[in-house]
Order: sequence, then C-alpha cells, then structure tokens
Amino acid sequence: MSGEACWPGRIAYVGAGKMGAPMARLLVSAGAPLSLHARRPEVRAEFEELGARASESIAEVVADACVVCVCLFDETQLRDVLLGDGGLISHCPAGAILVCHTTTGVRTLEALVAAADGQGVDFVDAPVSGSAEEIAMGRLTVLAGGSEAVLHRISPILGCYSTVVRTGEVGSATRAKLVNNLLFAANLQLVAAAVQLARALGVAGPSMLEVLAHCSAGSEAVRHVRGSGLTPQSFGERASPYLRKDVAAALAAAADVGADPAVLEKVVLDGPVHLMAG
Repeated sequence: MSGEACWPGRIAYVGAGKMGAPMARLLVSAGAPLSLHARRPEVRAEFEELGARASESIAEVVADACVVCVCLFDETQLRDVLLGDGGLISHCPAGAILVCHTTTGVRTLEALVAAADGQGVDFVDAPVSGSAEEIAMGRLTVLAGGSEAVLHRISPILGCYSTVVRTGEVGSATRAKLVNNLLFAANLQLVAAAVQLARALGVAGPSMLEVLAHCSAGSEAVRHVRGSGLTPQSFGERASPYLRKDVAAALAAAADVGADPAVLEKVVLDGPVHLMAG
C-alpha cells in the first residue's frame, strides 16, 4: 500500500508496546501519516526517525487525528487512559474514529462506546488475535465491529497489518473475541488432558504433540503449545494471566444475558491446567 491518498487522514496511535509497536511500524513503512504517543523517549526517538510524529502528550497526539488506534494491555488501562475528563476520548475531535484493539469486558466496552458517542466519535471494537511475531509475518487477525461506512474508511489502516474479519455492529467483535478466548482456554485444557492420557499409555508428551500437530485432532492450542517447547501445564501457567481476564469477562458477559457457557465453562474450570488460579 502506498500513497497518502489511500489514508482517511492523520492517524494517532496510542499503545506502542509489544503488540502496538510492530503494528505502528507497518503503518509508517506504508506511508501512513502517523502521530504516536509513547512515554519512553527511546520509543519516540525510534518513530521520529522512521518519519512519524511522536509525543508523550496524548492530547497533542490525538488533537488533529482522523483515526485514533489504541492498543493497551487490559481494560484497567483502557479505563485509566481513555475515560474521564482528561482521558483520551475527551481530546478526540468530533467526527474522528476510535479503534480499540484491546480485548476488554463488555461493561467497559459499553462505557467506552457511550463516552465516544458523547464526544461525537465513532467507535470500532477491533480486538486482535495473534502475536507480535505473527504481525511481522502478516498473520495477525483483527475482528472488527462497526458500521459498514466506518469500517470502509479505516480499511486501509487495518489492512496494513492484519486480515480483517467483520463481525457486525459495534460490540460484536469484542463479544466474539471473548467466546474465541474461552474456547481456546478449553482447547488448551483438552490438549493437556490428552497428553496426560498419552503418558499413561506410554507415549511421551512431545511425541503426542507431534502426532496431534499432523492429525485430525490438531488445533491452535496444539500449535501454540508445541511451538513453545513447553508442556501444556507450563504453557498454561505462562498464558494464564492473559487468559484469566478474558475467560472471566466471557463468563460475566454470558451471565449478564442469562446464556449458558455449558461444557466450555466446565472444561476451562475443571481441566488439569489451573488457568483460573491466582
């Protein structure tokens, strides 16, 4: 993608961390007019050298932005940074589009949408699926919830660093991502249980993972565990801080509407890996 005519206007990026930084780099390398917020001076220096504008002031970064992309760790950070009188949303120009790449709970999502609406800002929930390494490999997926007109305007941005899966209206992408993460957690538990059974039958864990990687029971959970070089239990311990918040958010969302997570909840909570411990 090249040429500024492809872009909807100036893009502000907030959250140049492990996931956000490689996404922002791809935008700059594609010629996007980017303004970046970063607290660390070395990050600002890197992006200024690449050709972006950089500032430690959120208000300055979003002041003239047509699109504001936010990629923070969790909903606590989202609330702290985006909401309130001095929050990011209060500084967004009316008519701007706010793209939220952070997976969050439904109640926080609703608070963000309401605040954006009060500011005259269009909101797109756009949680990501993938890793920093997969961004560089062009394998990141972004789920996008919003109106067709708004999603069309930001398609050059999202398409620069991801494959986009549209899920419907605002809020649908976050809800879909929570279900996805609950299912991934359940699949991880099933992989751990399968490896336990294989060991009892005399098949080594790594050998069983190799089998699963090439046979009909393979899954993304198998791929991630096998690629990590860890046992399913060790991988689960490493992943649990990230999965825990999303599993809890998925179960809370289901409870709010009286939906039954059924076997997914049972497998996640009762499986051999203590994902919800701590």
